[in-house]
Amino acid sequence: MKYLTRILTLLFVFLNSIAFSQELIKEAKLKFDLPNDSWALKDKQFAEGKKIYFYKRESIKDKSGRNVIPNISVITEKVSKNQDVVTYSAFKRMEISFDVDKVFTHEDELIEFQNAIGYKGQYQDQYGKHTIYVIYLINNKKGIQMIFDVTSDLFNELDEEFKKTMKSIQKYE
Repeated sequence: MKYLTRILTLLFVFLNSIAFSQELIKEAKLKFDLPNDSWALKDKQFAEGKKIYFYKRESIKDKSGRNVIPNISVITEKVSKNQDVVTYSAFKRMEISFDVDKVFTHEDELIEFQNAIGYKGQYQDQYGKHTIYVIYLINNKKGIQMIFDVTSDLFNELDEEFKKTMKSIQKYE
């Protein structure tokens, strides 16, 4: 009986940790898992017909000792029922300036969501060089942009966390 209690306790903890990290974007009928409990939803905003979710990670020190807060942003907006993801991504790429290093789809195994296209790229701001993943998706008549962002010197440390979240993106009913 003692072993059964331990097994059930461990199972309960494991299942609760999985449920804790799952995020729902209700208007887009989209769900995904945050990679671990270092990540949390920090803010939601509405602007110009868009809903924006800001997920932040606990800070990480970079090589210079500066605290950096990696983030994942999810932006949803209404799109026409005939909008395809390639056209949507091309239109949105004109709004976000970054240098593209790689393009990927569900066939490349970084993401499993089929109505999506993703980019790995870089940009420079006042804090230095950043490496990002940007994924464009369409689901439930919503265009969705997911932006995974961290400074380039910390990217390798965060890459697996980003990939874990990207791979978990799914539809739900």
